[in-house]
Amino acid sequence: MTLESSVSKPNDRPGSQLSFVGAIALTLRTCVGNLRACVLLTATVAVLSGVGNAVWRSASLITDETSVSADEVRLLFFAVVAALAVFAIVYIFVIPATVGALSLLGSAAVYGDAVSLRGIVRQSFDRALESVGAFLVTILILLAAPVVIGLFALAVAYGLEPESGFGVLIFALSVVTLPGFYVFVRLSLAVPVVMREDVGPIDALRRSWDLVRGKWWWVVTVGFLIPLGLGVVTRLLSVGSIFGPDSSADFLIGAVVSAVGLAIAVSIYGVASGVIYASLAPEDTSAEARRAAASDRI
Repeated sequence: MTLESSVSKPNDRPGSQLSFVGAIALTLRTCVGNLRACVLLTATVAVLSGVGNAVWRSASLITDETSVSADEVRLLFFAVVAALAVFAIVYIFVIPATVGALSLLGSAAVYGDAVSLRGIVRQSFDRALESVGAFLVTILILLAAPVVIGLFALAVAYGLEPESGFGVLIFALSVVTLPGFYVFVRLSLAVPVVMREDVGPIDALRRSWDLVRGKWWWVVTVGFLIPLGLGVVTRLLSVGSIFGPDSSADFLIGAVVSAVGLAIAVSIYGVASGVIYASLAPEDTSAEARRAAASDRI
């Protein structure tokens, strides 16, 4: 894939695995060097997230602690539904496409591709459905075990008593948490694969699983350490402000802080995913090239 404009090549052998420090440094340099592109690409995520957060937090002001009217109940219901709808749109549809676009910046920094914002946007729109599909299939895979465990816990509760079923549910969910995170990391490069290799969601998940094999800890430290840290910090900062938890200024500040924090975290995560992908995929990764190589071997 060739994008327009230019990005300097960071090493002599494009695609060679970088060190942890090198990958983090390249990710941050790419984000700062392409700050305008990162801001524009994450603008939709930031705005929608800020609106959803403001609606969700302001819902607590709709009801009175001593008396609740029918109108207040309806307003609270619509506020909660609106906030959930915004969050669903952001996290299911907008973020996968945004991460895919940002991953093009990261992979270009490793491969030394020429890039332009217009080319990145066009590529991300062309592959948006595949990006969302890869993300949704990943979520379905991760939800399979908890759903089965929940049904089993319900069966236990029905056959014995509710306390036993709840205990089984909590224990089982705690057991599958770490394996679930392991699987998520193994599949976390599916969106960059979709963007770079022109494959469907299922093939992208298989490719991601293969790329991360033996590199799990490296992928976690490079791709998740800083974004997760920023997410936790901004969430804590958006909980309250010096104006008090019930003031309108607090809701505004909380919405702005959460929006900016999410935009920064998504920018770093998206660019890092591209850096990780390109670092683990040194060969020509176009679908046509890999098919040709396979036919030559045959």
